[in-house]
Amino acid sequence: DADRTQEFEITALNEVPGGYKIEGNANVFERQFWREFWKFAFEPAKAQRAGIKSVQIEAPGVMFIPGYLYTINIEHDGGLRIDTKPLPDIIRGERILS
Repeated sequence: DADRTQEFEITALNEVPGGYKIEGNANVFERQFWREFWKFAFEPAKAQRAGIKSVQIEAPGVMFIPGYLYTINIEHDGGLRIDTKPLPDIIRGERILS
């Protein structure tokens, strides 16, 4: 049916990505690790102060949330990097009409 779409669940804000979740009971270290990971991913100044150049899940993957611009870059060694930055206020809330 042409009107049907295929949907994939994405990782919720500050959650552990499914493919990286440790089996079994919730783990305090695991939750804290991913909370910090996402802070570095979405707070470039924090990452820069820590000397972190790129924060992503290798494959690459990143948590997509509204209000951010995502740019995929090809590194000199062939690896991919996804950079994020908040959308400028002037385009927040804009919609593309078809």
